[in-house]
Amino acid sequence: MTPDGDFAPYDEEETAAQLGGIAGYLEPGGRVADLGAGRGRIARPLALGGTMVVAVDSSIPGDGGRRWCADPGIQLIEEDFLGPDPAWLGAGPFDVVCCLGNTINLFLEDAPLERLFELASRAVGEGGVLLLDDVACWCDELLDPGEWPNGIHRSGTQQLAWVPDAPIFSYRRGTEVDPGSRVPGPEERLLRLWSAPELDRLAGLHGWTPSRHLEDDLLMVFSRGS
Repeated sequence: MTPDGDFAPYDEEETAAQLGGIAGYLEPGGRVADLGAGRGRIARPLALGGTMVVAVDSSIPGDGGRRWCADPGIQLIEEDFLGPDPAWLGAGPFDVVCCLGNTINLFLEDAPLERLFELASRAVGEGGVLLLDDVACWCDELLDPGEWPNGIHRSGTQQLAWVPDAPIFSYRRGTEVDPGSRVPGPEERLLRLWSAPELDRLAGLHGWTPSRHLEDDLLMVFSRGS
């Protein structure tokens, strides 16, 4: 995701970029844990390409949204992937653990994000990696008053309504943009803008090296320290 993008699921071009980045960490027969799999944006094309995927989500969308779950190469586990005794962990080891689709922006406190780094460190094999979206690398642009005066993008089509004195916001687009309302309403979903240093700090507690930004692939890469 770039600063001019949004916090909705990634489009086809962005998805293709992330899939290409993931492929760079996979040998034939590689194994991936896709945490927060949703509608299979990442899991399905990986599985169709021959990767064994454990897709984990506590609420897979119904009707046509879950047909992909029966695809060959996909093992679906419906659970909270941060739970106290997650079944997906026992399905490892994995070459890649990924948590994409801006899922980590739903974590408003340190604890769930640190839990993600902890579990992923236990799930990967030698040389394994954890991949996250690169939105944390765009903090300066998302906070730039030249791009986002009063929280509204200069195009007028997007708005970040910030919780006072916190890196937490609601995202508005199109007709939702409201110049007269600069803080989230009680019904709006809250998201947290994590910075790269914050992620690196929590990752380091569980043996991960500082992140690398794969800008073209829209990914942040964490590797296990030696």
